[in-house]
Amino acid sequence: MAMAIKIEKQSIKFIKPFVQTPPTLSHYKLGFIDEFAPTVNIEVNVKFIDEFIPSKIKVAFQESDPLLAVQVTTFECGGVAIGISATHKIVDASTLCTFLNDWAITNQEGNEIEFDFIGFSSSLLFPTRGLTSAPMEPMNENKFTTMKLSFSESAISIMKTKGSNSTRRWSSVQVVSSIIWKAFIDADFAIHNVQRDSILTHTINLRGKMASLIPKISCGNIWGLCLTKCKTLETTQELTNHVSDSLKESVTNFFNEHHDRVQGQPVVLNSLSNTSIIRGSTNVVSIR
Repeated sequence: MAMAIKIEKQSIKFIKPFVQTPPTLSHYKLGFIDEFAPTVNIEVNVKFIDEFIPSKIKVAFQESDPLLAVQVTTFECGGVAIGISATHKIVDASTLCTFLNDWAITNQEGNEIEFDFIGFSSSLLFPTRGLTSAPMEPMNENKFTTMKLSFSESAISIMKTKGSNSTRRWSSVQVVSSIIWKAFIDADFAIHNVQRDSILTHTINLRGKMASLIPKISCGNIWGLCLTKCKTLETTQELTNHVSDSLKESVTNFFNEHHDRVQGQPVVLNSLSNTSIIRGSTNVVSIR
């Protein structure tokens, strides 16, 4: 049994930039993918880790709210843990990884590496379309259950083998996504006693997946969505085939378009706006 961890907060400080922000950068421009991004923070979905994340900063609703929160936890043994929470309105998971990697390298002792910082380019790649909606109400965390799911490498390999043939190969992400989706479909059927339409959504990182170059270290929200539909009770293998096909089709559609051309913008926009026409009775499972 895991031991309970007691954490005592020593201080909270709001840190402003050392150099004043230039007037030309005082207002951050959102791209249309930013406009679709949920008003939540990007952080890790594991209960044990919650103790090391700045939990008081969950959602940024006002312009004055912190866009980035950092919690430094020191242990009696001398170890240190750094937890990060950032608003999804201006960063995605790839951006947060880029920030953390560059921050870590910059602070290595004796490191004089110069970075080719591309900056936040979401609004340049996908210009705003005025789609921003009114701020959401704060979420009631008591309505959510957080758990950690572990899948053994051997179990995933067995599933991948079942779907492998000369024309189709499943990835680990497709297999695990379908297992989770199948569990939610069965649970939804048990609750409602009827088979409801179900949709699985995947976030697709557009960096390196469009005909025009989008550098991997580009910051902002730079992603599209893939929707996979299920209307009947299907096996996990059948669901995995659907997921595999829809992901392949979505990636191909993105890869055939240039983000900086007229034809490329609607492809990304439509992948996002398709979620707005999903019926309220549909069981939606999101994989990010």
